[in-house]
Amino acid sequence: WSRLRLPNGQIARSAWREKESSAENIRTSRNVKFHVDGVDRFGEVQYFMQLAVEDNEPEDADDELYNMDERHRLRWENVALISVYSLPDAQLLDFSHGTVWSCTHEGDNGLQIVDVKTITAVVAMIPHRPTLPSGITEDRFFMVEKAGLDVTLTGVEVEDDVPD
Repeated sequence: WSRLRLPNGQIARSAWREKESSAENIRTSRNVKFHVDGVDRFGEVQYFMQLAVEDNEPEDADDELYNMDERHRLRWENVALISVYSLPDAQLLDFSHGTVWSCTHEGDNGLQIVDVKTITAVVAMIPHRPTLPSGITEDRFFMVEKAGLDVTLTGVEVEDDVPD
């Protein structure tokens, strides 16, 4: 399928569907943050799917699937095929006090199947070409969470219009 509503209300989309859309209809919400092995990672969702996986103790007998010879019980798992970004550059992350998460896109070499329950947010991956603390200049992407029209008043005092 092409979209997934996350528990926080955001809608993650897939590259599979967005690449078929015209430029004015693209929402570019296919980059996600997901949590795996105790670490937050970032990736571009290629598509969402269901996989039949072996289940030795199914929770609900009505959801069981059987293969042709009926030796293995199977159940459906909702997963995403994600092209994972690299871990952030550690020196830049440290130098920026944890604010610049600068990663490289791994493309097809970084394809992973991820349980959709581990996806926690839609993020923006903004292209940039930094010179890293190591002296290397390269094309990278930095992560921005909650990019959009979140506007707040900070340090501005609002007065009521009260006639004297």
